Amino acid sequence: MKEMKPIFDNKIAIIKQMVMDLSKKGQLKRVPRVKISKKVEAAETSLWKEEIIIGEKLLYHWRNGEFSEEDIEAILAHEIGHIMDRHRKFASAWFHELITGSLYFILGLVLLFFGSIFSNLICVFCVFILLLVWLFFFPFVIRKMSVSVELEADKNASKLIGNSKLAYSIAKRFRFYPYKVIDAVNTWKLLLHYMRTPTFTERLQNLGFEIKGIKIEIQQIKKCLKNRRSSFDLK
Repeated sequence: MKEMKPIFDNKIAIIKQMVMDLSKKGQLKRVPRVKISKKVEAAETSLWKEEIIIGEKLLYHWRNGEFSEEDIEAILAHEIGHIMDRHRKFASAWFHELITGSLYFILGLVLLFFGSIFSNLICVFCVFILLLVWLFFFPFVIRKMSVSVELEADKNASKLIGNSKLAYSIAKRFRFYPYKVIDAVNTWKLLLHYMRTPTFTERLQNLGFEIKGIKIEIQQIKKCLKNRRSSFDLK
């Protein structure tokens, strides 16, 4: 952070002002704290604190002209959208999906418990089959939880900056998703990324857009994705 400050002081000040303005629009009681991190790719919110963590790489992309102020505002609006959702407490998408995941996890524990106490082979076999079914649906449950929370944040963000502005920003940022050289480790990271993140189509349709109806360079984006290069790697 100390090494960055002379370069990014102005950018960080703009981000803090954006966060303040978006927080007022979102009627947040407190303005979230802004933190800079080398570990974060773009931006994320702290789960237990009202804090927005900005990745250094995002600042580099902004400085290099790959992102505009409007893109940064859209990213921040999405993170504010997460905080707005959590402020709804028991009515929040985050809480609903937390309950869903917890119940599903408890179901797995219950099946394991019954599998350990049964001595009858038929009963053990039946529990084993149920556990296989539980494991099969586990990734789908996790994806539903994560995607629902992300799409809810997009809906809240659209109230702050508008549907069109957010949709165009999503389209532009999509080619900057952190694809890396495909090997065993990064393949799993890529699968986890898909499991936890809405697809391009899901995010646009959530905002009421059809891919063919929005004027973006789809072919260029697909080409970038096909190359599977990490645009976040600093040169």
